[in-house]
Amino acid sequence: MKNLDRVDSYRGGCHVGNVPKDKVVEMRQKLKEVAINKQEPRWTPQVWVLDAIKLLKDENWAYAGLSEVFTRRELQKDMLRWDTVEDTVYERVLQELETGHSVAPTPVALSVEEGKSPSAIIPPKAKS
Repeated sequence: MKNLDRVDSYRGGCHVGNVPKDKVVEMRQKLKEVAINKQEPRWTPQVWVLDAIKLLKDENWAYAGLSEVFTRRELQKDMLRWDTVEDTVYERVLQELETGHSVAPTPVALSVEEGKSPSAIIPPKAKS
């Protein structure tokens, strides 16, 4: 996780669960087994993510109530946070690891107008 700040194409993520330290190697191996089928017209990287989350749920490493709708919405919001240089899930999780306390994300609302892509509606930051 500490290497994500070096990945130029990283655009956010979604915290889907927690994996015990002694299971990280096993998790990585299992995720390598999630199919990537670029020849299948309906396959997209999002399909891989959803398949990977299903695997994590099967192993009880993902939050039980996690749904596809929630995951897609959170990924969209975090990408918007990334685009507007707000706090991404990566930054929040690192802060949680350092402090031991949960960190709430900056509120981001998705607005979808007919024929247009989602855009962020971010409330102004309070003046200090």
